[in-house]
Amino acid sequence: MDDVQNLRVYLTDIQDKGEVGRARTEFFTGDFPCSTLVEVSALVEPGLTVEIEAEGVIGSAPRT
Repeated sequence: MDDVQNLRVYLTDIQDKGEVGRARTEFFTGDFPCSTLVEVSALVEPGLTVEIEAEGVIGSAPRT
């Protein structure tokens, strides 16, 4: 997760943005990756409410 540099989050209900924020703090420590969060009318699979696209570069995180 330290190598993730960019996130794109698609929600079918923008009211779920608080849950997205809580999940981010669970999976990322320190500086969060750059991110975009948008509301969409639907996702490709019926019933899905969130889709997350992540981009990263393996080995880009500082190693301690």
